[in-house]
Amino acid sequence: MKVSFTFWLLALALFAMPLAAQEIYRVVDEHGNVTYTDQKPDDGGEPVDLPELNVLGDDEEEPPLPEAEADVAIDAEAAGPLGFEIVSPADGEMVEGGSVQVEIDSNVAIPPTTQIVLFLNGQPQEPIRTLDVTLDDIPPGPYQLRAELQTPEGRQLAETGSVRFEVSAAEEADGTP
Repeated sequence: MKVSFTFWLLALALFAMPLAAQEIYRVVDEHGNVTYTDQKPDDGGEPVDLPELNVLGDDEEEPPLPEAEADVAIDAEAAGPLGFEIVSPADGEMVEGGSVQVEIDSNVAIPPTTQIVLFLNGQPQEPIRTLDVTLDDIPPGPYQLRAELQTPEGRQLAETGSVRFEVSAAEEADGTP
């Protein structure tokens, strides 16, 4: 007698159903450590009611965001690629004196949990959390500046291109350097 493929598939499904509906137990040991297991414990484990999984199929739409989150959400397709760039100082700019005003622009809101690290001639500066900052006590000379948007752990999220500028000596009140 020949047994069909459908019969074996049905038999396998019936065998697997009790495994899928298996109980999960929560066990607390003498030190207060909590363990979850599918093996019935000998010493007072209690069954746990797990919530039903919420899985969306390919043809289902995502549920709408709560109203408060909808205002903050960014449509990635509408925003396009992340624009993160140094707008000041301009590339090739001559900056007078020892202070350099750095201004960064972005086409999306920068999350408050991120930090911006400026690299002046390859040396990282203290992280900042604003899009503009003044670098003080910069001696005269040529400089290269770039910025990275990072997580608090230091993982890079975005990077600007490099900007070259030069700092000239500050002029005295009578016009002499």
